[in-house]
Amino acid sequence: MKDMSKARRYITATVLLLILFVSGCSKYAPTPEVQKRKIIEFTINTAANISSNYYYYIAFETNETLSSEGPLPYLYGVERAKNWTYYIRLYNGYFSEKTIASDADKDDDPTLFNSESSRYFQAYYSGSTIHISVYLDKLTTVDTIAFNIISSEVPLTPTDTYIPALDYFIQPKVTISTTAGAYAYSSLYTLSSSHTVSDTTKKAADITSWTAEVYEK
Repeated sequence: MKDMSKARRYITATVLLLILFVSGCSKYAPTPEVQKRKIIEFTINTAANISSNYYYYIAFETNETLSSEGPLPYLYGVERAKNWTYYIRLYNGYFSEKTIASDADKDDDPTLFNSESSRYFQAYYSGSTIHISVYLDKLTTVDTIAFNIISSEVPLTPTDTYIPALDYFIQPKVTISTTAGAYAYSSLYTLSSSHTVSDTTKKAADITSWTAEVYEK
């Protein structure tokens, strides 16, 4: 019986040592490194609170070789969405997105830009400010992209009727590197500063300032 008791004590002690050893290894095991992703974040300010009367676009050009003009603010006719490869739109409280790979895509309805989108990181608006953040690795792999920020009373429309946007960048085009740490803002691009909405009743469509920043998270 004594031998049995000694054996049981030996087994118990061995099991306890193994438990302590395993828990110690777990305690000091290296923590897996979380893979960071690149994000491009836009902040857009308007002269009055964001209004459901207007469409707010960020139009991107993400080709390997950029056009000389960048995404143009045409929402009508054969040149609508010229040089656009992707856009995000805010209208009536909802954010939506669309990839444009061909002319036929221009007239398709965009889909909701929310947590179900692979590009979505964040999108919201409050008062006169819009915040939009996009995962860059799901948008493009090129080193530099061009973009235009546009406000309008109408969406993209397949008509020959002249329907000018209300506010937008004028030439030259605005570009930003996709490298983490890249930064652009309206006061740096005075030659491309947004067109000013002269109609005082449409100040919600008047883009007064903007920033774009690339970072990792």
